[in-house]
Amino acid sequence: TLPGYGGAEVRGYTFAGSHEVTVTRSSASGLWSAHGTAIGFDVMTDSSDIHLYQDSISHVSAGMTGPNPPSSPTAAPRAIGFHAGAESGYVRIVRGCATDMWGVDGAYVLDEYSGYVEMISACD
Repeated sequence: TLPGYGGAEVRGYTFAGSHEVTVTRSSASGLWSAHGTAIGFDVMTDSSDIHLYQDSISHVSAGMTGPNPPSSPTAAPRAIGFHAGAESGYVRIVRGCATDMWGVDGAYVLDEYSGYVEMISACD
């Protein structure tokens, strides 16, 4: 309802308040957002002990209609393969892969704010 608000972010998988989760050989493809950020695997809030093994993200586009207007409350769109928010606990990513990503404000295989992410070997 705010002027210039571009809508919610797009996510393939979201973990919120989750503990002791294992995801193996899962994928998300074709994620796109007209004005917001697009994220393949998003670990947020107080989630911890999240284990991602051989998971992949591809064809992610963020900001399909171009940059947000200067007065927009929405952050500049980014394409993100794996994200761990500041409040999340331990996340382990083994052979995670993020390819063919584009965002107005850049593309990131890993976007990590928690300090508790262990990424072992990206794409094979």
